Formats: sequence, C-alpha cells, structure tokens
Amino acid sequence: MLPLNHALVKNIAVHGFYWGGYRGLHPQALRDSMEALFDLFRAGRLDPVAGTTLPLEDLAQGYALLRERRSIGKVVITL
Repeated sequence: MLPLNHALVKNIAVHGFYWGGYRGLHPQALRDSMEALFDLFRAGRLDPVAGTTLPLEDLAQGYALLRERRSIGKVVITL
C-alpha cells in the first residue's frame, strides 16, 4: 500500500495505467508497448522484483498473501 500523504507532502506525482482497456481499444498499441517493455528487460534496463517466491506446494500460502494484502510485489509460484 502506498501512503499517499507522503506523495502529497513530498510533491511527488503518482500515475496509474490500466493496460487491459487497450486489448479491445487498440490491440496493436498494446502489443507494441509490451514488445518495448520486453526489449528493455532483455537489455538489462529493468530489474523486476518478486516479493515472494514459493514452491507449487505452497500455492495456498501465496493466495493467502494476496487475499490478506500482505504481499509486497508479485507472488511467484515455481514449478
């Protein structure tokens, strides 16, 4: 959870973007954007952080983290 009062007192802008709407509105723009994103990743210019990595047998724990809003970053399940 992002404490929005910190953004206010530090004069920081917070922007959100919903990718899902572009699937029907402008699918080519979505494909182009995703390709550019993966290009940045392949070039080593992005460093995504997985908040929690769990084995498949702990899948229920991963869902609990999401449901209870205790996860920070993504919850990754390994096979």
